[in-house]
Amino acid sequence: MMEAVLILATVAQQFRLEWHPDRPVQPKPSITLRPGGGVWVRLVSRPIEAVGIEDKSGQTSRH
Repeated sequence: MMEAVLILATVAQQFRLEWHPDRPVQPKPSITLRPGGGVWVRLVSRPIEAVGIEDKSGQTSRH
């Protein structure tokens, strides 16, 4: 399980989440407040410079 968390964290650094504009979040009251129908998001790739990817020389570039 720990490996899955580390892999997800590593991959998630390369993306950001944006709300899906066609799917508003509708609250669904129950014992706890939950989003009815889920929360729709879109994965947007981050620029390589922002992620800190190593180039061919082995140097990491971050901005």
